[in-house]
Amino acid sequence: MLNCHQEIFLLYETELYQPHISRHGKRFLAQYPDARFLFRSSEDLQTLYSQLQEFLKRKGYPYKYVGDKLPGLNANFHVSLNAFKVIFSVRDIRTWLGKDLVVRKYGMRQDVIPAAIDYSICFLKSFKLSQVFHVRMEDLISQNEMLFKELGKFLSLDLNHDIQNWWKKIPITDKNNPNASDPWWETHDSSLRQPKENDTVTQISPHPFWEKILPVFDKYYQNLRGALALQK
Repeated sequence: MLNCHQEIFLLYETELYQPHISRHGKRFLAQYPDARFLFRSSEDLQTLYSQLQEFLKRKGYPYKYVGDKLPGLNANFHVSLNAFKVIFSVRDIRTWLGKDLVVRKYGMRQDVIPAAIDYSICFLKSFKLSQVFHVRMEDLISQNEMLFKELGKFLSLDLNHDIQNWWKKIPITDKNNPNASDPWWETHDSSLRQPKENDTVTQISPHPFWEKILPVFDKYYQNLRGALALQK
């Protein structure tokens, strides 16, 4: 969605700081083989992504923002990302735990509790970030215009024109555009459709664990802006 804006370039799960190069990183290198120096585990994130910004500027793309989509439940992410503006996307823990992909990835047919705890801790620690904007799934689905307005304030950019109806602007057809180097949308059909409803519905059975964790999660999830103000 953000890559539809002319001043933004976001890699897709490329993680420049990893010692191995992901398939998404290899796609970027196929278009820019001289960018291999950017993939180094010996450097901090600020150095690597600043170098990426300078690299793209030399290619004729002076983006205001460059970044990456970083998946996972790294409990210490708030330390390494504290110098950045972070857009933290989050689902209701009930629907996140019910997604088939999540169930398979985190082995939750055996035990749901460890993943539920990790997810909650990751979410709560996101409020320690000095510059963070939380995006809830339901807001992306039902309040696009409100979301663009608030996110635009966070980034000091006007997002409404470029990002409006973003699902119609993907895939990116200009093959010279850095955003076209990784056609991630080919395996994400939902990115080509207007968001209309949540893709997962769940029902929580009574259990002492939910009685403990859900009130804590909901306190922050249902009042993101208030929680941010409280933390600051």
